[in-house]
Amino acid sequence: MTAVATTPPSEIDLWAPVARDALPKALVEAMERRDWATVRDQPGTVMDGMTTDGAYGRALLQLALELRIGVDPIFDSDRGAASIDHGDWDGLRRCLAGGPVESVQLFGMRDVLLAPLNQVAPKDPASAYVMLFEPYEYQLSQMAGNFRRWARAMLSFQAIELVCARPDVPACTFFPSWRWSTKTPS
Repeated sequence: MTAVATTPPSEIDLWAPVARDALPKALVEAMERRDWATVRDQPGTVMDGMTTDGAYGRALLQLALELRIGVDPIFDSDRGAASIDHGDWDGLRRCLAGGPVESVQLFGMRDVLLAPLNQVAPKDPASAYVMLFEPYEYQLSQMAGNFRRWARAMLSFQAIELVCARPDVPACTFFPSWRWSTKTPS
């Protein structure tokens, strides 16, 4: 049974620190010890550079904001994504300077959120990342027709090579469902 929040919405502080009880114990302990090698291995079990919080929500985002910049490109990517979620643009700038994995994702999300309307990032229409950023732009700009066209195009878009090429995405994350969806029926 899940707990239901009884705090009135006007009293909820979305930025308040939250307990880390639900996070994997090995990850929390490694963060406390500043054991960066163990910390690097642990997040791959609960998140990747494309999905910053998942089932762990704010606890994982807040943990990602404590990752040291410049220690590992994956940390820089995770912290950069959490910085975007928190609107910490100075933190994002420091993460980008650290050399994150696939910095185009961080630049793209920043540009979608901060650029004038009707500007889909990245500008290169041949980039596979355009498919990842267009829905944000179309929703923020309230471009329903473009969003519908994007949704139809997304049905035939394969992001497997784009996502699985990243070192922070476990190979098995997307591969089995991809294999099943491309098998021809017997």
